[in-house]
Amino acid sequence: MLTADCTSLERIEVPSTVTEIGICTFDGCTSLKVVHLSTVKAVAVGDCAFRMLGEGLKNIGEGAFQRCISLHQISFPTTVTIIENQAFDGDGCLQLVEPRLSEGLEKIGVNSFSGCTSLQHIHIPTTVTSFDWTVFDDCGYHLVIEYSSEVEELLS
Repeated sequence: MLTADCTSLERIEVPSTVTEIGICTFDGCTSLKVVHLSTVKAVAVGDCAFRMLGEGLKNIGEGAFQRCISLHQISFPTTVTIIENQAFDGDGCLQLVEPRLSEGLEKIGVNSFSGCTSLQHIHIPTTVTSFDWTVFDDCGYHLVIEYSSEVEELLS
């Protein structure tokens, strides 16, 4: 992969013409801070690839942002319905502060954000129907989790 282990890559803007991001494409991009794909209409993304999906995309796969240790911000389009297990590997996303989850998200996988020690605030959309507290294991005590009564019922 041309970009895998590209330790100097800080920002990526994926054009709307991209239709596929291959396996492990952005794995190990340790300086990656900002991802912008808001104009991407449809992308197939391989396992362990960096996985920020543009409008029209539905799934952020397991280990998608593995070892992206400088990733600071990420926003998800309203079409993303699933964040798979360990999408933001705790050993990798140490700088992630406040991911922006959109309404329409239905599932947040086990340990999706565990070990993301810089997380400060996260809002769980009312559309989430699959979620448990392991999502935030080892995130620290400074994390503020905002959620609705609908999400609270999933936890009881």
